[in-house]
Amino acid sequence: SELVSGHSATARFIGAQKTVGSSSVSIVEGTLEIWDGEDKIEPENYAVTYESATLTVTKRHITVETGTEEWIYDDKNHSCIDITCINNTSLANGHKAVVVALTEIKYVADGPRENVLEIIIRDENDEDVSVNYDISYKYGTLSIEKRYIELTSGSNSWIYDDAVHSHKLFYLT
Repeated sequence: SELVSGHSATARFIGAQKTVGSSSVSIVEGTLEIWDGEDKIEPENYAVTYESATLTVTKRHITVETGTEEWIYDDKNHSCIDITCINNTSLANGHKAVVVALTEIKYVADGPRENVLEIIIRDENDEDVSVNYDISYKYGTLSIEKRYIELTSGSNSWIYDDAVHSHKLFYLT
């Protein structure tokens, strides 16, 4: 059933849902106003039935892609916290991703290794709102490459003296 052509209605509602979950929403009885243009008319001309409805907020799906990085061996721990939200998803306004766990790599034998990061989502009040997101990951790769060095033996010369000679000097180039 509908309002008479040219009529409109307003009412006050109770109920709201901000985070993941469901709740009831209903019209506050006695707040229905029916209008014929600019003139308010009595709702007694209508048989009004009030029914509740359900508001549902579902998780926002995001896919986080972690960075790929390569270093030359330097005896230091390395990590890459570069992240990108991919496949046309983004965080809600005012929200930010914060890395809370990361993968480190130091030696050639440690890699290549997936760049596994764990993130949480914080809102503008710095509250953890991760429960409202369905987060999946696409991991980049971390690797350490060998540092190349060249060793050159030192040269020396002797006048024959019937002794065994050796030279233990080398140069790193």
